[in-house]
Amino acid sequence: MTGAADYYLYRHLTMPDASYGTGGLTWLWHTAFGVFSYRGAQPALSCLAGHGEPISAAFYIAIRNGLVFPGLGGSEKLTQSNLCLYGETGGLPVLPDAVVYAGIAQAILSALLIFLFLIAVRNHFRIK
Repeated sequence: MTGAADYYLYRHLTMPDASYGTGGLTWLWHTAFGVFSYRGAQPALSCLAGHGEPISAAFYIAIRNGLVFPGLGGSEKLTQSNLCLYGETGGLPVLPDAVVYAGIAQAILSALLIFLFLIAVRNHFRIK
């Protein structure tokens, strides 16, 4: 899930409307290792639309996509998180295609891992 959240945040950093522009990886590098950088302070993370915090929004989307059981999270919060990370057009979030495909891949991988975990529990307790 952490890898997926990192990807969702990276896509937020590379959005054309973001103040950090297309240098999302550069932004992450200078934020993590700013002590060694002679550049000025990096701009703070901010939502493109709505309110919230992009880091927590990315983790919420990753957790929501990782839960393969529908209805375990609120759809309003998911919409708010998508608006925060990717902006809006006409009140609807603008989701990049790569984010949609990453969410589908994450849901399939999560379902597979949950299935394998349940098989392992069954075999451990020899449930028939």
